Amino acid sequence: MTLAFPFRRLVARAPVASLLVAISFAFACQQDEEQGGSLDNGSFVYACISPADPQCPDNEIGAATTAFPTLALGGTFSLTYDSSNSTYPSADVEPVSADYFLRQGETFTAIRSGNPSFVAETPDGTTLDFTQVDVEPITTIHIADTTANAGDGAGVHTYSATALGKLGQSLGGVVLYEWSSSDPAIMEIVPGQDTPSSSINVRYRKGGTAKLVATSGDTTGSVDINANEGQ
Repeated sequence: MTLAFPFRRLVARAPVASLLVAISFAFACQQDEEQGGSLDNGSFVYACISPADPQCPDNEIGAATTAFPTLALGGTFSLTYDSSNSTYPSADVEPVSADYFLRQGETFTAIRSGNPSFVAETPDGTTLDFTQVDVEPITTIHIADTTANAGDGAGVHTYSATALGKLGQSLGGVVLYEWSSSDPAIMEIVPGQDTPSSSINVRYRKGGTAKLVATSGDTTGSVDINANEGQ
């Protein structure tokens, strides 16, 4: 039996601020992941907004309902609701507390760690369903050379960062990073790029070793790069 009932928020709804950083990506992720609502009126559908989300897999969506990934603090993702209740065919997704997420349409950015809840709410204010998610601070930032996917030009390489949690698992959501080079004479950040970003183009200027650093909030990751001019 499915249930739907009016629901008063335990936390007063506050206006949701606009995103701190405007995010634009050339490609949309084609994979989504469902999590059944607690009231059995449908499913919450998580979707990555870009291939920069490490939770954007290549495989087909399975028939079984699976749990959402643990979300990265600072990660941005899409969340919608697929209703199976004939009386209420559609519902908007709202965070129970605006303290946990910044919202822009169907896109949410996690700004506080914990176990917040989302509700699916009909236009008349009826709460159709709800679910809980996990938001975890980034423990480690892994940096990898992904030049084959993007970089161009002599000596230009592309590096991408992945947010990892306390168990070493990749966290969900697109995370933006501040990037820097320890020695721009050896390896410089290519000018004219939008920063912060989930990836960065660098140019090898001459042989030597330099450290590429990515930072998100209080967490910093780095990799030592042995640069050779022209490669």
